[in-house]
Amino acid sequence: MSKNKIKLTICNMPCSLISDDTEDYVLSVGKEVEKAIEDITRQSDRASTTMAAIITALNFCDSAHKANEDADHLRTQVKDYVEELEAARKREQELTTELEALRARTAENEALRTQAAELESLRAQAAE
Repeated sequence: MSKNKIKLTICNMPCSLISDDTEDYVLSVGKEVEKAIEDITRQSDRASTTMAAIITALNFCDSAHKANEDADHLRTQVKDYVEELEAARKREQELTTELEALRARTAENEALRTQAAELESLRAQAAE
């Protein structure tokens, strides 16, 4: 992937970055960071830009950690679902095999009933 040199300004501080991401993406992330910092400075008259930047970094880091935990949880759930699906497929195959065996036995039993009926018919004819 090509590296992109991107210039942006966050809270009147110019920044130059090199990123694999597109310029539009990096600029949108920069706007998101700037908005978060500005929200904090608007909420508290005492918060300097530096303090707001630290709080913003903590908030984003916290969100990233929680998102990773959620992703790990989802991966575990997906793994469990895949294992359950494999067990269900195995059980389905076992039941299909059992069903085929029962159908074969049913066909054998039908053939035996037919033969028994024919034999009974022959016995009745012979008795006459």
